[in-house]
Amino acid sequence: MMKKLIIFCLLTLISGTSFAQTQKRIPFYASLKSNETNVRTGPGLRYPILWVYKKKEVPILIMRKYQNWYEIRDMEGEEGWVHKNLVSRTRYVSINEGLPAVLYKDNKGLKPIARLEQGVVGKLGVCDLGQCQIMLTDLRGWVAKGRLHMLEIPEIKK
Repeated sequence: MMKKLIIFCLLTLISGTSFAQTQKRIPFYASLKSNETNVRTGPGLRYPILWVYKKKEVPILIMRKYQNWYEIRDMEGEEGWVHKNLVSRTRYVSINEGLPAVLYKDNKGLKPIARLEQGVVGKLGVCDLGQCQIMLTDLRGWVAKGRLHMLEIPEIKK
């Protein structure tokens, strides 16, 4: 009996640790994972729809959580609530305003391979001091951090 109790305690401890490791602190960046996502005025189906996103992989900031709902902020600063099943923890970024960004084959800024216009969205890879790797549908390369929108978590009003 004592052996079963020890095994039970160990399993509980291990599962509690792995659960804690999968939780993210809020705020954090994520993206939309559905081709159609309703953004609502509040956390629930009874709240009216503010607008509908018609594509996935839109970069968003998760600001708060209430039960199964996330309050989000998009790249334009618009805020609303979406169900957690419509959110992916995969991080996407977009090219910010200004001249086209140059996509380089390596993180040293040698070998340009494409010019990316404002609003182009890519999956965020690793970042070093001044560059981040992004993956597009058919390209992978490095872009200057300063050209990517939503890299820093802004201060959130409470």
